[in-house]
Amino acid sequence: MMKRIFTKLVFVWVLMWMGDLVLVAQELPLATQYRELQSYINPAMVDVDGLSGKHQPNQTAGVSYLNQWSGLNGGPATVAARYAVVSEELNSVFGTNVLYDKSGRFNRLGAYLRYAYQLSFSESSMLTVGTRFGIFQNEYDPSDGVLVDPGDVTGLTGVYQIKWDLAVGLFFTQQLLDRDVFYVGLSVPQF
Repeated sequence: MMKRIFTKLVFVWVLMWMGDLVLVAQELPLATQYRELQSYINPAMVDVDGLSGKHQPNQTAGVSYLNQWSGLNGGPATVAARYAVVSEELNSVFGTNVLYDKSGRFNRLGAYLRYAYQLSFSESSMLTVGTRFGIFQNEYDPSDGVLVDPGDVTGLTGVYQIKWDLAVGLFFTQQLLDRDVFYVGLSVPQF
């Protein structure tokens, strides 16, 4: 009994200690649009349209719009577009992604080029290795904001940044006997 209490106390202490650490994070605006824009998160991903065994059709395109908190000013809104072409002769996928995300006073606009190479192990299994390279703009407009802390000078300063972005990924597909497709991927969507 005493050991359990001690273990819980140590766990709570560790959580409290970790709360004092400075945490740094990145934001990728696509959480609920994963199926439509898989290639943005994993550049090796063969779009869902292309998982039919034989790549039919060999070109895919899509546009997605998400408006959260409809009717409220400053709610998050995301527009994303993708295009990809599968070249069976080159065992390659070429594509592009364009993304615009606005959340309150924060804006993000990016354009990306994508390349992936497909390694076939058999007619039913394939590993794709891909990369995405692009440029994006982050902007913070402090003009219409209300600060919780009036002395916060960082909230009063506008930010306009242009940065390069790189992503890498792996994507494995295996067609099963019943024509279902098993797939798994691994990616680093932002360096």
